[in-house]
Amino acid sequence: ARFNLDRSTNMLTISGTEDSVQMGLAEARSILAGEAERKANEVEERVTWGSDAIKAVIGRGGTNIRAAQDAFPDVRIDADVEAGTLVIVGPADVVSTALTMCHNAAFGEVQDVIELGSRNAVNLVYGPNFQTIRSLQDSTRDFAFHSGQNGDSDRCYQGTHPRVGQRHGNCGCQRSRAQHAPACH
Repeated sequence: ARFNLDRSTNMLTISGTEDSVQMGLAEARSILAGEAERKANEVEERVTWGSDAIKAVIGRGGTNIRAAQDAFPDVRIDADVEAGTLVIVGPADVVSTALTMCHNAAFGEVQDVIELGSRNAVNLVYGPNFQTIRSLQDSTRDFAFHSGQNGDSDRCYQGTHPRVGQRHGNCGCQRSRAQHAPACH
């Protein structure tokens, strides 16, 4: 069969024997159906993290963003340093994983999401007077050790708890507040 694609009218003409035309038509329809299914399952995640975080996602010489694109070939990742935005497009499950990888590159921390399912489950995690969630935050707190102003070992809290945000920048080290835990700001 011969295929003639007219780009000005977006028409495909298939010529040849009856069998070859029918086979070509079936293949063209299969290609279009596959693309329609891919588009139907496609999602877009758009985040605004700021220029410094997007630079970290890209990495020196583009190494981080290339690694993410190599790890997730079905996903398109667009980083805009000037706008401080990141757009990830692809299959929903893969986009979520790619977004987590980019978040880790940007903020140096691991993040995961769990679907609680019901309002009752959310209330269970919060607990009475928020005791359960506070206990979880306290028991899973991360600490980063580094030298303070006098070379003494000091401890800076990392995380997103409000009390943690108050601690940043008060430890006496030379790091800026943003370097302690950018996700808190």
